[in-house]
Amino acid sequence: VLASTPNRQMLDALAVTNPGVLRLLSISSARNLASLLRRPIDPAIQGVAIAQRLLDRSTVNDLVGRHLWIQAWTVNTIHRANALAALGINGITTDNLTILTALPQLPSPQSRSRRSQSNTGGTRNQSTG
Repeated sequence: VLASTPNRQMLDALAVTNPGVLRLLSISSARNLASLLRRPIDPAIQGVAIAQRLLDRSTVNDLVGRHLWIQAWTVNTIHRANALAALGINGITTDNLTILTALPQLPSPQSRSRRSQSNTGGTRNQSTG
């Protein structure tokens, strides 16, 4: 299970009440993204649900370098979905379910979480590439 919200306090609370849930900070603007990248990552934030228009190689590299899960939204063309997958995102949100059959297999939040726990004692998710 994963939860996404732009509210950092909700993610903090969720970390306490439901620590098994993958917690994503929703990022909808360049300003919000810059704010996230300026400060140390809050341990309650395990990833981002981010507007796909904000993602390029540099941004994905910055997020991966912080060991954050990257869920791009809303991705409705196979071309953009493949381009984002090639950059190393972990998932997409789409209105076009037919593109999901053409995408490379991305890791599930559960498999990534298990891998990160074995690599880091469960303190952070690790990038899968």
